[in-house]
Amino acid sequence: MHQQRIVKIEKIAAALGQFAIEKQNQQRVEITTKSLRDFASEVDLETEVLARRLIADSFPGEAIIGEENGGDECSAYWIIDPIDGTTNYLRGHPYWAVSIAWVVDGEPVIGVIAMPGLNETLVGGESIEVRLNGDIVNRGETIPRLAAVGRNAIWPETERQEMESQLEHEGYTLVSLGCCAVECAFTALGRLDRYVQNHISFWDCAAGIAIAKAAGLTPMVKRHKMDCRVFSIK
Repeated sequence: MHQQRIVKIEKIAAALGQFAIEKQNQQRVEITTKSLRDFASEVDLETEVLARRLIADSFPGEAIIGEENGGDECSAYWIIDPIDGTTNYLRGHPYWAVSIAWVVDGEPVIGVIAMPGLNETLVGGESIEVRLNGDIVNRGETIPRLAAVGRNAIWPETERQEMESQLEHEGYTLVSLGCCAVECAFTALGRLDRYVQNHISFWDCAAGIAIAKAAGLTPMVKRHKMDCRVFSIK
């Protein structure tokens, strides 16, 4: 059952990524400021509208929650971040993603992270092997140790600095890529050893959670509704 879902949703994510790329190349994008260092663009909104239509066509009657237009939690639903890493997208950097997950009883069970700027799509989930552009991923140990730390205006700076100091003491070199979905994907792929973030939304990381579990990693999430107060993958 999940395998049929992942095939359909991967095609939908690819279509959304192509749509966003075309919009990026065509015109100057209008920007809305949500809060300090948190932006949305008209493309975020248009991509989510398209996502909802495509999902409704493929999975009639199933519930959908999206970053831009919301929705209500229920026993099973799709959750969408149409463009995660909007700042990167708007500035022309490749680290942004379309992130979609299928959530059952509060747990993401399948996920797809399309990274159009990198020409890569990662999928995985419950009873589904992790695949990158169709190829099975074999995650290995790498040296040097590399970790990503997510940065946002909500996470108190002193707490983040304490976490960064602890990670550096443990021997990690640190990066911040500005996109939760990409950082989750890179951790599942073994390009990062771990990812740490606080105060993010569930749509940012739901697909990453499903894929990380399928890769044999351990996500730690403390969640209140759509708000993830603590989040890490290693």
